[in-house]
Amino acid sequence: MYILIAEDDIVWCGQLQLMINETFTNAEVNIVHNFDEASTEIAERTPDIVITNIVLQGKRSFELFGSTSRTYPVIFITAYPNHDYFQQVFSLPNITFIVKPFHALTLAAAIKTLLKSANTMTRGGINFIEVLGRFRQKQAVYFDEILYIKADGNHSK
Repeated sequence: MYILIAEDDIVWCGQLQLMINETFTNAEVNIVHNFDEASTEIAERTPDIVITNIVLQGKRSFELFGSTSRTYPVIFITAYPNHDYFQQVFSLPNITFIVKPFHALTLAAAIKTLLKSANTMTRGGINFIEVLGRFRQKQAVYFDEILYIKADGNHSK
């Protein structure tokens, strides 16, 4: 899974990466710090999900995600919520909104929810299975990431 983070606050970049790595051990995370870098990165490689600050160095990131052909979900985050942002966010498809500060589980729940709905919307079905992780937490394993499955009776590895 490829996650793009567009955040201009260095401290929040680190926090977001730690939050993602706690829950999604197989995620590849790329961080960009401004509107232009985000635009370039999205054009070069389509992410599975984007987490972005609403304002990136003075530019509103809504402009990047208004396309109706966009297939990936977006999580907007902000420390300065207002009604206008809220209305703009929810006028776009497959998007959610989180107000800083937030807990790692809040972010994980938003990512899982959006990915589940995006997979159903874009691929006509679910393309992953949920398995129990090392600490008995549920993890999504995408079919295109499975290289080998070893079966032994009723169990598999």
